[in-house]
Amino acid sequence: MNTSPASDKPVVVLIGNYPPGRQESMLRFRDLIYDQLNSAGYCVESISPCKWLGGHVSEGWLAKWLGYVDKYILFPPGLAWRLSRIKRKYRGRKIVVHICDHANAVYAALARRWFPVLVTCHDLLAVRGALGEDTYCPTTGTGRLLQAAILRGIGRATFVACVSRATESDLIRLSSPAMAKRSQVVPLCLNQPFHSLPREETMQRLAQAGITLPFNGFILHVGSGLLRKNRDALLLSVARIKDTWPGQIVFAGDPPTAEEQTLARSLGLEERLCGIAYPDNDTLLALYNAAHCLIFMSYSEGFGWPVLEAQAAGCPLICSDRTSVPEVAGPGALIHPPDAYGDIARDIERLRELAFRQTMIDLGYKNVRNYTSERMMNAYEEIYHRI
Repeated sequence: MNTSPASDKPVVVLIGNYPPGRQESMLRFRDLIYDQLNSAGYCVESISPCKWLGGHVSEGWLAKWLGYVDKYILFPPGLAWRLSRIKRKYRGRKIVVHICDHANAVYAALARRWFPVLVTCHDLLAVRGALGEDTYCPTTGTGRLLQAAILRGIGRATFVACVSRATESDLIRLSSPAMAKRSQVVPLCLNQPFHSLPREETMQRLAQAGITLPFNGFILHVGSGLLRKNRDALLLSVARIKDTWPGQIVFAGDPPTAEEQTLARSLGLEERLCGIAYPDNDTLLALYNAAHCLIFMSYSEGFGWPVLEAQAAGCPLICSDRTSVPEVAGPGALIHPPDAYGDIARDIERLRELAFRQTMIDLGYKNVRNYTSERMMNAYEEIYHRI
């Protein structure tokens, strides 16, 4: 990263996510950017919508609408006040606003009254869904209005950093060809230090978390239960080899839905399906290290952090060939269409061959070295100075 004196560096104002929204990955991304800039000697200010009303109700439609009031009615005047104070505080210094999640691009026009604005665009799946494209992201009427506002906001930014080529392609197609000159691919990096662990330590961590699973005796999915995540693929693939591969199926994140449990029951896999709700980082690291493989057959992604997390932890990876997933996975994965259950099943079996398994692990280690925080932050710093 840039080691020039702080006075030669722009002041960076980070706009983060609304905490009650529970968008953990976006909160981590903002924290990662903040920590990296702070350690490099930048002056960094961080602003996020406060939970004035939404913090009093945790679930349901009322929580959603109170959150909208917090984010879109109460927050903008406060943001304008904060930005005006920051301008006075750093008079004479270059100041850049970095909106860390494109979902907050609705604030871009307001921020540009004072400063150049960079938006990190993680995906446009909800925008595409609102426009009627098949991204497995259903949208309500209100959601369509919000996604249209987000797309307009992205267009008003000074510059847009897209986390993958697939996301940048969507951005240019949905906005205008001119966006190609105002955007750049800046791949993400790991937001936690995932790595390989000795077998004994792996099993000890699982035991401490109250988890009883056989080492290399389960296949893993990490993430939500959203339709686009395609967790059914794990069940339908294992069903092809359930008599020869006796392992379990673990969903780490959202618990198995009623529909997934019904499918497992119909396939004779009910006793093998296990849910581990929202594991912490230590437990997730142990799950990656203990798993036979990660299966990530998502229909649509903007990036796909579990792909890199698995590779960094030495967990073999079987993933889909859709959107950004093969781009991020590189050669360190076995790649198939999301519904190629027979091929997925055969690869689950192939990964029992030690030499083949080690080859895939080594390719994963090699691929994940392309996604370092240093590379990501060098790109962001260059943008900060340029816009």
